[in-house]
Formats: sequence, C-alpha cells, structure tokens
Amino acid sequence: MPYFAGIDLGTSSVKCFIADQTGQKISAHHVDYDVAVPQQGYAEQDPLTWWSATRSAISGALKKGNLSGEKIKAVGLSGQMHGTVLLGRKGNVLRPAILHCDGRAQVEAGQLSEWLGDSLFQSLYNPLFSGSQPPSVFWVKKHEPQLFEKITCILLPKDYIRYCLTGEIGTEITDASASLFYDIRHGEWSRQLLQLLGLSQHQFPQVSLPYDQAGVISQTAAAQTGLAAGTPVVFGAGDQAAQLLGNGVLKPGTATSNIGTSGQICTPSFGPVWNPKGNTNTFAHADKGMFYIMGAMLSAGLSLKWFTGQVLRDTNYRELDEQAAKLPVSAKGPVFLPYLCGERTPHLDASAKGVFFGLGLEHSYLHMYRAVMEGVVFALKDSMEILEALHLPIHTVVASGGGANSKLWLQIQADILGHEIRTTSSSEQAALGAVILAATGSGFYADLSQACEQMVHPGTAYALPDPERVCIYQELYQTYRALYPKLKELY
Repeated sequence: MPYFAGIDLGTSSVKCFIADQTGQKISAHHVDYDVAVPQQGYAEQDPLTWWSATRSAISGALKKGNLSGEKIKAVGLSGQMHGTVLLGRKGNVLRPAILHCDGRAQVEAGQLSEWLGDSLFQSLYNPLFSGSQPPSVFWVKKHEPQLFEKITCILLPKDYIRYCLTGEIGTEITDASASLFYDIRHGEWSRQLLQLLGLSQHQFPQVSLPYDQAGVISQTAAAQTGLAAGTPVVFGAGDQAAQLLGNGVLKPGTATSNIGTSGQICTPSFGPVWNPKGNTNTFAHADKGMFYIMGAMLSAGLSLKWFTGQVLRDTNYRELDEQAAKLPVSAKGPVFLPYLCGERTPHLDASAKGVFFGLGLEHSYLHMYRAVMEGVVFALKDSMEILEALHLPIHTVVASGGGANSKLWLQIQADILGHEIRTTSSSEQAALGAVILAATGSGFYADLSQACEQMVHPGTAYALPDPERVCIYQELYQTYRALYPKLKELY
C-alpha cells in the first residue's frame, strides 16, 4: 500500500502527516517553536529552527507509524504564507525570516502603494500589507542595507524547507501569487516592484505548479530525516490553498471557514476577482487556472489562546465550551473585537486593538470566553459579506482548523454566518492537502479532482443555524460593526 507524507509548516509548529491513498491517517508528529518578538510589532523565526523541527517531525511520524522511509512514495508541502526568507550566495540564511504577522513595514507598504498606485494594485490583484514580501524587503533595504546587498534569493517559508529536503530552489503559483511580488495579470514577477526596489528576476525562483515534481530527497536530507534518498518531492502549496484541497473545495459555491491561529473565509473562482476596495485577497488555487478569493483576520484561535492563557489561566477548552454553551445569547453583549495583532479584512489596519465592550456586573468569565468566540466569527462574517458583495456565490460552508473541533464554535459559526456548517473527517486539512498534491504529482491520481474524490471524506460534526439565535446575532453584529469606526482614532 502506498503512503504519502505531507509537511505543514505553520507559524507555531511544523507537522509531518502520513496517509495512505484513501487519505486515511497513518501517523503524524508535530514539533512546536516560538515566534520571536525582538521589538513591539515584530514577528520573526529562524529558518534553521524550522528545518531542525521539520527533521524531528518527519522522523517522529515515521517512528510513530512504524514505517521505513522507503514506504513513502512522495512528499508534499504546505506552509505559512507571505513570509520573507533571504538567502546569500551559498544558500545561507542571511537573517531571521520576517513573518506574515509582522507589523514593522507599515510605512514601507504605504510608500510602495503610493508610488506605484493603481497600476500595481491592478496587476497584483491585492493590496500590499506589512508582513507581505515587498514591504519587508523594502524595510531590509532601508534599515539593513549591507545585508540587502548580499541577497541572492528571496524565498517563501515552505520553499526553504523544500530546498533543505532537495537542494533545489523553486516555488509554485499559490505561494508566488500570495508573496505580492507576483504580477497575476501578466504571469511573472512584478517588473515594477523589482525595478523600484533594485532587485532582479534572478533573485526570485522559477514558478511551477503545486503538484509538479520539484526534486528528490537528497542523501543529506535522507540521513537527517529517515526518508529514502530519491523520494519525489512536489512543490506543494501555501497553507490556505492546501487547506482548500484538504477540504475538497475545488469549485465555486463552497467556502471554507478556517479558524486556526489566524482566520480566513476562502472560496474558489474561475478567474481572478478585482476588488477596488482592496480589502480581500485574490490568490492562485492549487488547481491549474483556478483562483481563490480570501478575507483574512489575524487573531482567530490566537484570540482564544490569549484569553484562556493570559486572562483565565485555564486552557481546558472542552469544559469551558460546555459551560459557555449553557449561556443564553444576548443582543446586549458583551462584544469582543479580535484585533490583538491589528487586522486585515476589512480594515487593513495594523494599529487596531482588541476590545471588550459592554461588560457589566452581570457578566462572568464565561460570558467573556463566549464573546471571544463570537467576535472571531463576526470578523469572519465581515469577510463573507464582502465576498458575497463581489458576486461570489456561497451555498455551503466547510469549517476548518482548530475551530472545527469545537461543537460550540461550530454552532456559533452556523448562527452568525447563517449557513449550515459542515466538516470533513480530517482535522489536519492543510497537511492532507499537501498529501493530495504528493499523490497527484507522483502519478497515483490523474488530477486533483480525482485525488480529492478519493482522499477527502465528510465528517460527522455539523451545525444548523437556529432562526432565533440568527436574529439575535444580527443585532449584536451591528454593534460589533459600529465599534471599529468609533474607536479608530483612539488606537
């Protein structure tokens, strides 16, 4: 029986997920690491830490599954998006990677947007934001000029891991389009941006398809991971594109509601979608020629982790869920704005802050706990309403990420979003997406559609919207929407 390995490089951990040709999990192992915050608003990680953790995750998954490396037919990757990895002439890492949630380059993002104007926006189909590659590289040029001169290659996070596995430099269309250096309209690295920043096409990798073979496991990587030398490695995908695959979402009409560290509402489209307000993202889907449109929030599961860890000092989520589920829904709140790291959709405001509003003596920690969960879904509703206003049909919503494991959070999503919420049988959708790419790229399946049909299965958990709660939440949502404009000048 063939097995496939998916490596999912996240912001807080890396996971190796091994599955068979039906998508059935054989084993998995994850290794945690931290985000470094050398100054307020900064977010960095050492790519060498990623690689060390990846080696341990792979060897751990093989050991748990009692598998030899020769059993793995192919390897795929998924990874955190937008981050900036800078390599020198010998392939050495020049500095810690600047992550997607880094806020240092707000000024640079604004300057680039102002200088290049609508022509840049219309070619990228996306607004620049602090944490995306162009502002981060511009920041390095201004603040670390000697290091900037040493840059020979600019990579995305998961592409660095694949480089360590194979010794080959490259990227693929989903992550390239999300780097915001890639001109979606013309299908090339943006000549405008490169010229403005003093960069050349040679400093960027060739762009391939996610299921194309990128190389094979090198002898060195084999000795360090337990995988067999010569095992095919496909390019992989950015984590949101991989997560869509892991949920079997290939065509328009279905959206994923992802509550991980950050949160996203994503839905496929047959072509790129122009949003003149610039508060959504248009990125390439893993399926050739397809795109997905995304609204993104920065602090989804992170908000609940912050509240339970820093305020409650209690992370027994199951017990907290059970108690909070007994509370009646009230249009009087309290209301939580989940802007702990600023916000992307719909505000694009790195200075936005988290807020509890409407607290009274009648409220307990459970009301606040539930308000955090509701606030996260209100933020996702912001994104969903924008996608629907762009004439993107959403008939079905599939819950993904850690939020899909909470019965209470599923019900809150159904009641606030006003849709039936479905799940899939896997709780590791992005990693499964990487496995699907490996199975397709190695030729086991003819295409992604066939692979998803065989490897993605419906879950048993689901939630239906309750009409009474839907009405109450609509009223509470109006309060939520009114708060940011009134507080913006105080941030």
